[in-house]
Amino acid sequence: MTNSLTFEQKHARKLQQMKEWRKRNKLHVHEYQSKWFAENKDRRREQARKWSKTEAGRKWSRIKCWKKNGILHKDFDKLYERYLNATECENCAIPLTFGWDGDARCVDHCHETGYFRNILCRVCNTLRRD
Repeated sequence: MTNSLTFEQKHARKLQQMKEWRKRNKLHVHEYQSKWFAENKDRRREQARKWSKTEAGRKWSRIKCWKKNGILHKDFDKLYERYLNATECENCAIPLTFGWDGDARCVDHCHETGYFRNILCRVCNTLRRD
């Protein structure tokens, strides 16, 4: 008798079995993870440091910061692309840079509604009080 299950079906079945085992053994899994996290603190910190320097890490961090600051948008991926591709301030037209100086790019948003408005330089963003 041959086994008629495909590789994908076997894999899905194995994943389901593992999920059920973890559900039945939550205490064991928690103890194991707690021990592993405590023993590998430096390793996890180094992995996080490396990941934060990747493009995906920088994107994730930037979008997380926007959300934390109350910015609302339908598609944060498109907003991030617009942010990266902005070359000049949409208010005063000076060339934009990355960083913390006056010509650094900022995502301007309405503080009442939270909705995104423009990509501005830091000076124009600070002067806009509405």
